[in-house]
Amino acid sequence: MSQLYVLEKSAEFRTRLTRKLSDFVSSDDSPQDFIPHVDFKPVSAEELQYLSPPDIFVVGPQILMHELTELTRIKKIFPDVPLLVCTTKELENLSTIEQMARMGADATLPSHATAQDFLRILIHLAQKAPKASTGKLYIVDGGKGGVGVTSVAAALAETCAREGKRTLIVDGDSETQDLARFLQARPYVNENLQLLLEGQKPLSREFIEQCYVRVWSDNDDLFCMPAMPDHDAIFNAPSKVLRQFLLIFETLDQMFDTIIVDMGSLAGMFQRALYRAADGVVFVLNDDPASLYGSVERLAAIREVLPADAKLCVVDNAPTGGLSRKVLVREFGRAAHLESTHWSTESLPFCKQGRRWPGSGATLASLGSKAQLKSCDRLAADLGLIDEVPTDSLMERIFAAVARILKSFKKKRTVTEQVQALPAYEDNTQKLPNGLTPAFVHPLPPGSGAAPEQEPASSFEGSHPGVSGATDSSKEETKQDLQDIITPASFASIN
Repeated sequence: MSQLYVLEKSAEFRTRLTRKLSDFVSSDDSPQDFIPHVDFKPVSAEELQYLSPPDIFVVGPQILMHELTELTRIKKIFPDVPLLVCTTKELENLSTIEQMARMGADATLPSHATAQDFLRILIHLAQKAPKASTGKLYIVDGGKGGVGVTSVAAALAETCAREGKRTLIVDGDSETQDLARFLQARPYVNENLQLLLEGQKPLSREFIEQCYVRVWSDNDDLFCMPAMPDHDAIFNAPSKVLRQFLLIFETLDQMFDTIIVDMGSLAGMFQRALYRAADGVVFVLNDDPASLYGSVERLAAIREVLPADAKLCVVDNAPTGGLSRKVLVREFGRAAHLESTHWSTESLPFCKQGRRWPGSGATLASLGSKAQLKSCDRLAADLGLIDEVPTDSLMERIFAAVARILKSFKKKRTVTEQVQALPAYEDNTQKLPNGLTPAFVHPLPPGSGAAPEQEPASSFEGSHPGVSGATDSSKEETKQDLQDIITPASFASIN
């Protein structure tokens, strides 16, 4: 989107000239698909020194007829901004045009110019306009719901804001608006964005600023753009709506250092357009094997539309006892054709305290443990969103290892104490010679009722001579015979 300042002698002349130029752009003859979107802003001569540089500066004829040297003053204030001069018949002679060119005018628009003439000049000057510093657009997505996409997106946004980056986090889930609700960023449904896409509001910075809100009152660097309504008329709209959508993000890209998009339920042409414009994608996995099948297909579809120079970072989030990182990297990397450079430096650790962030207005980076905070910092550093995070010193790694060992020992000790605290019971099961117990015998604790009906050891009498008469007095004599005829399939040893 190109911003044009319109300077004229009085408010009436400024309004008249602005309306004329706006009609040129919105006329039926203008090729909307090839010209940049234009935001006209009438300004007075007194406020020039307080304004930021526009893309193109338009000067009306009335102010030049009164004072032609005003061009020199404008060029001193905005030396790199292209200058377009609108002329009248009195100002269209060659000597006056030559004088205006020496004062800094880049082009002139005669009084009899048509819409096509103005658009040709506009396209030419737009290429000469200084390029505004653009931010980075990163998309956070996953193969299925519940893997932590919203959690990772919110944590990354806060990490960037904490480093002084002006950050916007975009909620793409029009169905549930989870991100905006979790951050308590009201309103949860973005009706202003809907009005811009439908063309009911002009596409200007003033109205785009109404589409996002500050997340925390004491922080000027973190903002949230809630999701637009789940409206079929928007998502199935013609290409004009998609063009509006891209122009909005083009403007946001100039207003913020970092834009993090939680893809959510955003689909179709909006989804593909964001992927094509993205600087990178963060793809979130967890250690649940059931989520990997859909993740492989999803990641393959993303890579088909992702630009060649865009960065892809796969991060495994909050391992809870499923696949190990080694197995996950090996198996998922093989199925998705990933290289080692596509993976984040480390996993985002599980944190019970950090899981309370939804609805709190905070993020994982605020409520999580120190280990989780460091992991978020390293992920942001891997993406190039913040400066490199210093690695832990040797002593810090030793203390961390000792803490893990003590935690594991405490857990084992707790389990042992719980087992020892179980009520003991007397095993009244009938024993056979050589310390064997019939496999079909199930010991019961005392007081639990009558023991189940079982065949005594004497049931083998007659069929096995070595067992018949196996009394205490003859135990030694039958020991060898028992070892020969009793098989593990018939009895279970009790140690």
